Amino acid sequence: MNNPPLPPLTQREMSRRMGISLGKLNYCVTELARKARLTLSFLKRKVREYEEIKKQIRELSVEIEGKEGEDIFSEEVLEALDGVS
Repeated sequence: MNNPPLPPLTQREMSRRMGISLGKLNYCVTELARKARLTLSFLKRKVREYEEIKKQIRELSVEIEGKEGEDIFSEEVLEALDGVS
């Protein structure tokens, strides 16, 4: 079921096979690369935000435990938070 990898194609060959101009294909490839960079940047930022929120939840949990003597977040919940990233 595993197909052997296809040989790399040049943009010229791809444009010929797709029946579009080389310029159009180049534009599409360039925009896809730009979109990929933006998406990666966005995901990295969101992971940093998530880690900061997770840290704040832990700090608040410790603070509340100290004041009320109760654990508002079970260890299971805190471990689940660790496992998400």
